[in-house]
Amino acid sequence: MRAFARHAIPLCLLVPAIAFAGDRDDAVLLQQANALVAAQLAFDQPALERLLAPGYLEVSPVGELDTREEVIGFYSPAAKAKAAAGPQPLGATLDDVQTRLHGDAATLIARETIRMPAGDGTRDIAMRVQFQFRLLDGQWRLASTQYTGIRPAGR
Repeated sequence: MRAFARHAIPLCLLVPAIAFAGDRDDAVLLQQANALVAAQLAFDQPALERLLAPGYLEVSPVGELDTREEVIGFYSPAAKAKAAAGPQPLGATLDDVQTRLHGDAATLIARETIRMPAGDGTRDIAMRVQFQFRLLDGQWRLASTQYTGIRPAGR
């Protein structure tokens, strides 16, 4: 019985610490995913450079494959000025979040809803986004994202 207690007690103390570490990673992953959304909305190239891992790949909402350099280039000051001439997103949110940790890799899948002006009101554009992360030098960085449109209800 003493041998059992000698092993069981440390294990009981370790399990909550492991669970807490997983919760902390989940929160950091969601924070990083939200930071990506904010950087895209703001056309913030320096933030994108910090968030995207070397070798990053993106499958765009229209199915195109873009490299890290292409994604960062898409959010250039010239592109920001051009986008400012058209309808501006009113904001974007992530919800319906699921995360999975796999050692130094992680997956976060969420619904991204972009609110756009439309006539006298607004309309929502929803996508399912899969964020793949890698732990590099102690920080979660985005290795890839894939965007899949969600068909509006009733269509």
